[in-house]
Amino acid sequence: KHLYEYLLNLKIKLTKEEYADFIRAISPYFQELLKRIINEGCSIDLGEYMNVKKLKAGEEYWDLKKVERNPEMMGAFDKRFGKNSFKGEQVKSVHLIAIIDYFMEDERLRNEIHYVREAEERIRNVAAHQLAGVGKNVKNYNMNEILNKLKFLSVQAGLALNNGVWNSYDYMNDLLIELLYKQN
Repeated sequence: KHLYEYLLNLKIKLTKEEYADFIRAISPYFQELLKRIINEGCSIDLGEYMNVKKLKAGEEYWDLKKVERNPEMMGAFDKRFGKNSFKGEQVKSVHLIAIIDYFMEDERLRNEIHYVREAEERIRNVAAHQLAGVGKNVKNYNMNEILNKLKFLSVQAGLALNNGVWNSYDYMNDLLIELLYKQN
């Protein structure tokens, strides 16, 4: 349920033209989508390879010993980062993408994932560390296109995003406006 809310809040940020907030907010959502895509599409229970550190506000870390016990998982990391370069650390989207690239054959899915990751990486630093404003188009990336790709990936991750769900906040706003006018 929280993923639906989060995605709809991203949509609102774009509607309100809060582009810097939108870009900063996609990272946690995107990472959660990647985990779900792996669980759904690769039949890999990532929880078997992770530990949650309570001292670090529930951050997830790779359990290197568990990853090393699975030659295919280690193969995904070796292919992406070089042989024996993966040392186990905090779980990041780049690690999850390495798993998806290694195990999944769906080229469109991989392309959409790489587009969002590259956009996030290139634009997020601008949004987070520079005084310059972030507009609808930055560094050859369009914010609406990023949202559409997140929507596609959400469906691939198992979220049922029909038009009713996607437009639910718009419907609620219209209803609230109608109720307010009826009171006057």
